[in-house]
Amino acid sequence: MQRRTCYSLLAFMLGLIQLVAAPWLVSIAFYEGGWHSLALWLGVPLVIGSTVLALWRLSAEGVRKETTQFTVMTVRRPGLARVGLIAAIIGGLATLLIPHALYIRDSANRVVNASNLCRLGIAMHDYHSQHNHLPAQAIYGQDGRPLLSWRVAILPYLGEQRLYEEFHLDEPWYSEHNLTLLPQMPKVFRRPMDHRGGDSMSHYQVLVGPGATFEDSRPRTLGELSFADGPSNTILIADAYMPVPWTKPEDLPFDPNGAAPPLNWQPGSRSQFCFGDASAHAIRLPHNDHGLRVLRQLITWNGGEIEDTSGIVD
Repeated sequence: MQRRTCYSLLAFMLGLIQLVAAPWLVSIAFYEGGWHSLALWLGVPLVIGSTVLALWRLSAEGVRKETTQFTVMTVRRPGLARVGLIAAIIGGLATLLIPHALYIRDSANRVVNASNLCRLGIAMHDYHSQHNHLPAQAIYGQDGRPLLSWRVAILPYLGEQRLYEEFHLDEPWYSEHNLTLLPQMPKVFRRPMDHRGGDSMSHYQVLVGPGATFEDSRPRTLGELSFADGPSNTILIADAYMPVPWTKPEDLPFDPNGAAPPLNWQPGSRSQFCFGDASAHAIRLPHNDHGLRVLRQLITWNGGEIEDTSGIVD
C-alpha cells in the first residue's frame, strides 16, 4: 500500500512539474535559436516520463480480490495519479503549442520592427531630398553643443510636423519646455514587445564613431555613400539593446577595433538594421572573427572593403 501510494504521489508530482517546467524549458530552447539545446532534451523526457508513469499507476488501480464464490473487481479512487495524468496531458499540449505561438508572435514582431526601421530610413531619404544631405546625429546649437536627437529632426517627414514645431530647437532636450514633449514619442520610434523602454524611450539609434556614417557632426550625403561602399552596404540605423530618451542626442558608440556594439539580438541570434537604401535586413550574431569583421564593414561607410555577406545578412 505504501509503495503504491508513493508511486501515485510520484506520478502526481511529475505531472505538476511537467505542467510548469516543460513548456518553460521548451520556450528557452526556442529562444536560444534551435532544438538542440539542453532545455529541449530536459523538456521532452519530462513530458514522456510523467505521462507514462501516470498511466501505469492508473492501470494498477484495479485490484482483483479472489473469493470462494466469485471474483470481485474493486477500483480505488485514483486521486493523485489522475491529477498527475491530467497535469501531464495539459503540460504536454502546452509544450507542443508554446513554440508555435512564440514563433508566430516573434515573426509578427520582426515584421513590425522592420517596418519601423524602413519608415525611419525613408524619412531620412525625404530629409535628404529637401536638405541635400542626411540629418546629422544631433541638432546642434550655435556653440556646437548637441541639443536634440536626429529623431526630432526627421519628425516632419514622419507626418509629425505639428509636434516638430512645438520643440524649442535652440534649447537642449532636457530644458523645461522640451521635457514636456518627451511623453509624446511617435509609435514608429517604439520597438514592438519592448520590455526595457517606456513610452518615451527608443531603441532605434544610429552608430557614432570612427568610420561610421555619423562619425562626426558633419552630415553625410547619399552621393558620398554611393561613391564609397554603397548605401545597400552601409548601416544607417540599428536596434540597440538599451533604449534612450527619444529626444536625447545619444546613440550607439562604435569602435572599429573593439567588440560589437550592444545590439538587441532577437530569437535566432539576429538583429535588424536599416541600411542606406532604406531597406531593413537582419544580421546574425557574429560568432567568429569573420562575422565581426563583416559587421564592422557594414557599419563603416568608406572602408572600401566589401566581402561576401551570405549566411550573415538575411
